Amino acid sequence: MTLTAQTVSKTFPDLPQVKHLLETQFPKDEQIPLRLLLARAKKDNVYFKAYYDAQQLIGFVYYIVWQDMTYGLFLAVDPSAQSKGYGAQILQSIRTLYPDNRFVLNIETLDEHASNYEQRIRRRAFYLRLGAEPTGFIVREAGVDYECLTIGGSISAEEFKAITRQFYGPLLYLFAKPKIRPAE
Repeated sequence: MTLTAQTVSKTFPDLPQVKHLLETQFPKDEQIPLRLLLARAKKDNVYFKAYYDAQQLIGFVYYIVWQDMTYGLFLAVDPSAQSKGYGAQILQSIRTLYPDNRFVLNIETLDEHASNYEQRIRRRAFYLRLGAEPTGFIVREAGVDYECLTIGGSISAEEFKAITRQFYGPLLYLFAKPKIRPAE
């Protein structure tokens, strides 16, 4: 399987499928509106990529590159293509583009009472298999707690705030400002 990547924009032919993946693979309270993702992806350091195996849309990734960090906000693989190595290949393609960068991502915390608890366990195990390590802090955004993980080196809470501020810009950051606390 050889994946190819295409930039997602408002004129992207498969935008409805990408939107569907965003809406079905992430809980509503964890989504960023597609129009905001598209607007921010016009910045030089923000990337919105769809991945294909031949002509089949496999998934998408949305990430920010800033200084020596790459922050993956979204990585989604179509359910029909999951557990086939595509997610790992998408992540590796980004790591190959920025081999010296620390890769940062947030995943839902392991809450035994969550309706998707088993999915959270699988997602965390997936990233740990790929070399991710806990940062030691929890990020709370829009009322949701996330465990922050990194690949390729640790980051501080201040660095995480800085890359988040870089994405949102000063005004939106005031509203979206993540709250960070030590992991238990």
